[in-house]
Amino acid sequence: MRVLGFNCYAHNAAAALVEDGRLTHYVQEERLSRRKHDGRLPRLAMAWCLEQAGLRADELDAAAFHWQPLHGLPQRGRMLLQNLPRALRMGSAHGGTYADLLQAGARFRSTFGLGRRHPPLTHVRHHLAHAASAFLPSPFDSAAILTLDGNGEIASTQLAMGEGSRIRVLEEVDYPHSLGYLYAAVTHYLGFDPEGDQYKVMGLAPFGDESLVERFREVLHPLPGGTFEVDLSYVDYPAGGRDPWVSRRFVETFGPVRPRGAPLEDRHRAVARAMQAALEEVALHLAHRLHQRTGARRLCLAGGVALNSAMNGRLQREGPFEELWIQPAANDAGASIGAALQVYHQLAPRAPRQPLESVFLGPGFGSEEVRRALEASGLPFEQLPEEALVEEVARRLDEGEVLAHFSGRMAVGARALGDRSILADPRRAEMKDRVNLKVKHREPFRPFAPSILEEAAPEWFEGCGRSPYMTTVFPVREGFKDRIPAVTHVDGTARVQTVSAADHPRYRRVIEAFGRRTGVPVVLNTSLNVMGEPIVNTPEEALACLQATDLDGMVIEDFLVRKTG
Repeated sequence: MRVLGFNCYAHNAAAALVEDGRLTHYVQEERLSRRKHDGRLPRLAMAWCLEQAGLRADELDAAAFHWQPLHGLPQRGRMLLQNLPRALRMGSAHGGTYADLLQAGARFRSTFGLGRRHPPLTHVRHHLAHAASAFLPSPFDSAAILTLDGNGEIASTQLAMGEGSRIRVLEEVDYPHSLGYLYAAVTHYLGFDPEGDQYKVMGLAPFGDESLVERFREVLHPLPGGTFEVDLSYVDYPAGGRDPWVSRRFVETFGPVRPRGAPLEDRHRAVARAMQAALEEVALHLAHRLHQRTGARRLCLAGGVALNSAMNGRLQREGPFEELWIQPAANDAGASIGAALQVYHQLAPRAPRQPLESVFLGPGFGSEEVRRALEASGLPFEQLPEEALVEEVARRLDEGEVLAHFSGRMAVGARALGDRSILADPRRAEMKDRVNLKVKHREPFRPFAPSILEEAAPEWFEGCGRSPYMTTVFPVREGFKDRIPAVTHVDGTARVQTVSAADHPRYRRVIEAFGRRTGVPVVLNTSLNVMGEPIVNTPEEALACLQATDLDGMVIEDFLVRKTG
């Protein structure tokens, strides 16, 4: 049975193909369209999934969409009436979005010239799609499920329980009480893009002091019943005010909105710290509520807020669950996965679940395709046997070069996991500034991740076992912080990716070779792109990135590329 799932008309559109219960193909639209956070109907992504599987759209058994457009409309209508006349601006702005959501099925069929009934299209509630994306491909037979998002049809947060292939919803928090929207409001307030720069606020937070933490608890605080509440007098997004994110009261309390590009002040850092602290406190509160209701030992997380790796680290260290699993496309892009898996198991309720075995399910390119791109680029290159190649990469990293690493199929999710990465020596403190400013062209406070051999992770990072998707922050152990300063955050933590032979064999060999040379089984890893652009997809895009930045060279499959000029 083959089910195509897709999400769109918010942000981070994507398509996923499930075949006999296994996720086999997945790609975000932005990686193909080259439009960051592309939320349009994922025509390119859907077509790619079908082409790679050798399928026509009319050969699908079912299709799945991540939204039930009519669900929650009465609540939305009441909210609109309560906030008239200002909410008219919000209504007109979002009316197009809801019209698009209503037309998603018809546009899918039109794209592929399909009739009205085949394949059948199922609309899956947004948070159920998130929950399914978290639990159904997880390694757990049963687990509690927590989804944290901006909003779905009306819910912003969902507590659920997964057993076998069935998900039971226990409790929800409705918009406008929303962790995702509040974090977006603060992102806007701090001068960043509220549609995709939340990770900048998370990265800025450790640089702030605690002077505003207590005051911010007025804005976001837990409720005795186990959920949470946003003080809506501090935000304007529900009413569609002139500033559609924070209110006058927020500005009077915390100071003026920072214009984009303006210098960062201590109060900006303090607001970031306060927002992050409040989020972590509420997440822990929700986790305890969910544990109390389910008694589960394991927790699965999804929703855009579940990409907050600092929050995940606190849940790992201080939460009531023994194990956490966060699938790498936890944001809306992963809702395509969840929708497809949910519909598959609805149609085949007795079919066994298929845990996610590999995240490298996107586009890949063979040696001949790469060679043609290299010859067209005019850059000097050589083809090397793998053993010689990984040793040469390790030597160059040891000597201070910054190299791109392009290998295999593109990974699922927002992080590059060795497939489309930039690598550097984590022992050199100056590498953080060099890669940020001269390669990535981004803010100097932004941190980088360590990729480490899986078996070495517990020795270097407190509480870190297997963490292959770079979704969780762990404290760097004392005695090791000075050895890897380029990937140690200012608060002594790091967003860790563990690498096993099963995860990405070639990438692991690079780390092994670097470890043999240096005694440090860790490399600095960040995605192969510059700020404002999606992660590169094709060899041509990778080579253009090499030529446009201060990268020293690139490994692209089994070729080593040197930079000229």
